[in-house]
Amino acid sequence: MTKGYHNYRGRGRKRRQQIVLAAVLVAVILAAAAFLVIQNYIVYDDAGKAHIEWPFRKEEPQPDQQEPGVPDGEVTIDYVDTGYAPHLETLHAQMLETNILRQDPQAVLDSLTENAFAVETKRVNGSITYTSAVEVPQQVDVAQYDTMANLQTLLAGDAYSIARMSVFCDSYFVRAYPDAAMRVESGSFWYDAASMAWLDPTNPQVLVYITTLCQEYAQLGFDEIALDYFSYPTAGRLDSIAGLEGVDKVQVLTDFVQSLRANLPDSVKVSIVLRSEPAADFGLSPEMLAQNFDRIYLEAGVDAAALRQQLPEKFGADTRLVPIVAVPAETGKTCKSDHYHQ
Repeated sequence: MTKGYHNYRGRGRKRRQQIVLAAVLVAVILAAAAFLVIQNYIVYDDAGKAHIEWPFRKEEPQPDQQEPGVPDGEVTIDYVDTGYAPHLETLHAQMLETNILRQDPQAVLDSLTENAFAVETKRVNGSITYTSAVEVPQQVDVAQYDTMANLQTLLAGDAYSIARMSVFCDSYFVRAYPDAAMRVESGSFWYDAASMAWLDPTNPQVLVYITTLCQEYAQLGFDEIALDYFSYPTAGRLDSIAGLEGVDKVQVLTDFVQSLRANLPDSVKVSIVLRSEPAADFGLSPEMLAQNFDRIYLEAGVDAAALRQQLPEKFGADTRLVPIVAVPAETGKTCKSDHYHQ
């Protein structure tokens, strides 16, 4: 009996050890999975500090909350027949770092290796990178440090200047104007594969907001505005976006950009940054691009040769179709590796 009893206890101890080991392994696997998930929601502010922004904890204010700066109500949309833009000079531009406005502007100008530069004025999350004079909603993140003097010095130079802005991908503006957000059938905000909210191009407040910012770019002296994320969403659960049945997306974006151009000086060029092949599902077509934009910038992955074949011959693709290429950044330079080259 004693011998059998000891054998029984030995098997029990071994089983408990196996259970503990299995529990430890499960805990390690869960911790690793949580770490990978959290990486998608880490957001860095202008000071470089990281914090976690969960999609399910993003505030969705009530529609009747109204901030100054963007009128509530109908907006009259003006249309302009831009036709085909005249021949443009070949462009070689450097995409400057997002923190460039905190650096010595003269040193930045002295370091330029191209005849033009691009500055990101509105990030993909909707934050404003400079001290804008536009009365934006308080929910929008605006640069806390005074950058206006540095920006004005950059724009006063001889280099050709481009303001690059994210248009419809914007997680900040929807916090002030939830009615401006794309949604799912349940009424919640729709988020793309990167957990970013998107603005509804048909919402009048969106048109006013983007137009007001672009007018400020023009007043500051930018020569060109490059519209990034100017499309309907291209990644994520696109079939879950509500309210798109029967919508002529190409016409919606055509109306938007034509109204925008009608409210800007003719001297300011308006271009687009393409991140995917133009398609009607995204609100873009080759003819629409040719008719409404001075230049078409192509991110990596877009087939320049194929798009050139689709564009009208009179578009002048030799100088108006501009691939964005990566080149090694030189030591000490203030530019990123992205160059706009033809």
